[in-house]
Amino acid sequence: VSRKAGLGQALASRVPGLSALLDEVGLVGNVRRQEVDAMRPDGAVRRLGVSAMPLSDHTGHVIGRVIHFQDLTELRRMEVAVQRSERLASIGRLAAGVAHEIRNPLASISGSVEILRTLPEADDDTKKLIDITVREVDRLNELITAMLDYARPPNNERSTIGLTELVEEVCKAFRSGTRNKQLELELSVDPDIHVRGTAGQLRQVLWNLLRNADEAMEGGGKITVVLGAEELTSGGREAALSVTDTGVGISPADQEHIFEPFFTKGKKAGTGLGLATVARAVEDHDGTIEVTSTPGRGTTFTLRLPLHAPPTSPALS
Repeated sequence: VSRKAGLGQALASRVPGLSALLDEVGLVGNVRRQEVDAMRPDGAVRRLGVSAMPLSDHTGHVIGRVIHFQDLTELRRMEVAVQRSERLASIGRLAAGVAHEIRNPLASISGSVEILRTLPEADDDTKKLIDITVREVDRLNELITAMLDYARPPNNERSTIGLTELVEEVCKAFRSGTRNKQLELELSVDPDIHVRGTAGQLRQVLWNLLRNADEAMEGGGKITVVLGAEELTSGGREAALSVTDTGVGISPADQEHIFEPFFTKGKKAGTGLGLATVARAVEDHDGTIEVTSTPGRGTTFTLRLPLHAPPTSPALS
């Protein structure tokens, strides 16, 4: 995006909250500081710390204002990630304990009901009730399995992963396997993006995000997957993977809870642990994930991971 794109435009058009801050300062007010959101020309939103104070000439007359900006986007993103991590860790420990306590009696119930099916006095109506019981037991077992997957300790076996190839493979498999024939999947990946982690976990992360996007567009739509490297304001670079859909979107109130276990809106099926497991896997890879969404227009999940240099081949002598 050109740096000249904003020249000649009112500053408040890029920083909507700035006008209110300047009104507070007035012409003779004291220093004011607050945080506002700024919209970049490419549509990205940055969180800024803003300080403003009156600017006077040599006679003491106020002729303007001095405004100081500080980019707090990465800091606020890390704070949110830490808070989420602490909250999810507590929930994960509770989920693991509950899951183990439920699984044992559930196995006994399932075995006992199967024995009832074989009794001579079990008529057709009784067998139908038994089938319902077995089906519901299986559904509970799926939920418990998902809870244990969420609470499972991180896999410490890491290797260098070609994220470019992994994303291409998962998108190809998803495109051929989806039942939504009205779905369009667009892929844009930079070459040679490498991270360090567990390939199976990262495949599952992307698959879950694609499946959520698909479910948000039952009548058809477009999923856009973009992989690249971003510059950090603090220096260095990181891998950025985004999955954008044109679905129903997520309300601002729901966005605050979207990565919490058992939080689900409008789905006919599912455990409510998909995105919670995604967030846990991303955290295990020292990464961050965030969601931006506009109800009725779509949703973007953005996953960021530390870049890792690919292994080098030994030089030939």
